[in-house]
Amino acid sequence: LLADNITVKHAGYAPLFTRFNLEIEDGKRIGILGHSGSGKSSLADVLAGLLPVAQGSLARRDCVYLTQKTVLFEDTLRANLLLGSPEASETELWSMLEQMATEPDQLDTWLGSAGSRLSGGEARRVALARVLLNPAPLVILDEPFTGLDAETRSRIAKRMESLLEGKTVVSLAHGSDALPGTDRVIYLSG
Repeated sequence: LLADNITVKHAGYAPLFTRFNLEIEDGKRIGILGHSGSGKSSLADVLAGLLPVAQGSLARRDCVYLTQKTVLFEDTLRANLLLGSPEASETELWSMLEQMATEPDQLDTWLGSAGSRLSGGEARRVALARVLLNPAPLVILDEPFTGLDAETRSRIAKRMESLLEGKTVVSLAHGSDALPGTDRVIYLSG
């Protein structure tokens, strides 16, 4: 991943970042920390290709992106997970759910509108499982542990080590305790 002298801004607003540079070698993991409003999610949107760079250049590989807002669809648990990897076997789905410390009764459990039948933490674990099932070489995680208690967060972070093996990972959060393992951390002060 290479961001060369990029400017990040939303149309009609002042830039959040100017002349921002970032280079991440394949397989490395970085954390980006900053307070609310520092531009973390906008930067994640740019890195994921959802928000165009206003200036500069961005070179990235195929990616999978866990947005800050948990998005689940009014469908079954199975259907929500298969969005991450349509070819995943039933064994792979169950294994991923086990890794994410979820305890569903059935893969065909109906999740309700926007996952309304789940608690916030359960919904976040399902969304994280869906992202981790995806084979994309670049993983962008914006506040990956939202809604999880400290014990669950710690357990899942340890399990993610092997699940993210060989992938390039960009994690964004308010504090270092909300990041999975990283090789280095960048602090945003904007």
